[in-house]
Amino acid sequence: MAWIILEKVSFVTQRGVLKDIAYTIQNYYKNEWQFEVCKYKNKIFLRRIDQPQGFENDWHKKNSYWGIKFEDFVINLDPEINASYMMLSGTFGSGTKMLYTAEVDAIDETTGERIEVKSASENSMKNNVPKAWIQSFLGGIDTLLYGMKDQGGIIRKLLPRMALSNVSDPDPYISKYLTESDKNAMFGLLEEVLEWVKKKLPEEDRVWTLHYGGKGCNDIKLRRQSNRFIPDWFREVADRAGTVEDNLAERLEVLTLGHPTKVEQNLELIVILIVLRGKII
Repeated sequence: MAWIILEKVSFVTQRGVLKDIAYTIQNYYKNEWQFEVCKYKNKIFLRRIDQPQGFENDWHKKNSYWGIKFEDFVINLDPEINASYMMLSGTFGSGTKMLYTAEVDAIDETTGERIEVKSASENSMKNNVPKAWIQSFLGGIDTLLYGMKDQGGIIRKLLPRMALSNVSDPDPYISKYLTESDKNAMFGLLEEVLEWVKKKLPEEDRVWTLHYGGKGCNDIKLRRQSNRFIPDWFREVADRAGTVEDNLAERLEVLTLGHPTKVEQNLELIVILIVLRGKII
């Protein structure tokens, strides 16, 4: 175990950002997305654009509510747990190292499995499973737990737990909706976009927008803005030599990255600061 060395990290971001980019190639609805991106001290900071909480329509609002309530039902929320964090370390793709946040819904107290809880209707699984898989894989999740709901949001049955960790013997239910080629295509797109941003973004403390226009659009574009989001404390610390890692480890929460702890190896990805919601019943 060792503290992560930020000098070796190329990207600081959020799992949701990486998920949305990778999922673009499998997303039937081709939803639009845009993120703020900035290059400073040869590190690229990529985050969601702050927007008021809202929903596309009433159906989206209901589905979000049903999903949250299902999570609360199957998870034994522990009032003593506000947040728990885990750091996982590794290399993505051709060698790009990243630092990013990811939430874990629950941990099975018996097996220690990290579990992602999802709800979906049967006719939405073709679009839902690829999204849930890439989200879970990026977060170091071991198992997906699905509740199947009807059009009124009532959970009618629980599917058997779907294992994500056995690469040589993938779960048959996941394989029904997601092939190995599909998985490779998502990671291929993600790596290609990150490498493109890395090459094209100038070294300056200015914000650019990384934007995909959604359905009917085949381009991902960078557009320059005039503002900046790197806080003063980070620039001051990054300009000092010798103790960068320790100081950043204490203050990364200012960039909504939580409190880092220790590092351990996990497949080919870096995942850091996984937030634990509770324990599975």
